[in-house]
Amino acid sequence: MTTTISRRHQEFLDEYRSLPAGQRYLVAARATPDQRRKLMAIERNTAMDRSPGAMVSVLTEGRELQAPHLNLIDQAFQRIDAGEKLQVMLTMPPRHGKSQRASRWGPLWYLRRHPEHRVVIAFNGLTSPKGTDGGSETAARVPHGTRHPPGSHHVASDVKGTFRADTRAGLA
Repeated sequence: MTTTISRRHQEFLDEYRSLPAGQRYLVAARATPDQRRKLMAIERNTAMDRSPGAMVSVLTEGRELQAPHLNLIDQAFQRIDAGEKLQVMLTMPPRHGKSQRASRWGPLWYLRRHPEHRVVIAFNGLTSPKGTDGGSETAARVPHGTRHPPGSHHVASDVKGTFRADTRAGLA
């Protein structure tokens, strides 16, 4: 009996994922509180899978906003995620979010989707770009434990290396 119920429940959740946004809203409006919690988890994961910018919005609870020029960086990560082999050079004025998106949030988004892959971040110079800390700031910004959905990539809280980011699963 439990197997049939859990199978039906999983089929319902799979069907929900495939609905357009408007229909998902109607389903959620009619759902029980327990069902609504499960649907919220699906919506959260769907948003986090959409792009680095969408993931940032979820993880920072909307404190970090998406600007149109950051969509260009997101598109590069989405193309790489789709299997396209790219060499990307990003040029934007200082203080426009380029380093945060390209060296922190973009790789975190990619590794969340592909935890078995490795990411190399290269820059011109002997030290990390001015105003960055080599990755430990990302570890401090991403809340540990409570905000990570199952299967997501966890950045270790004691990251100190400039050229590497250790994860709970090993070197990233």
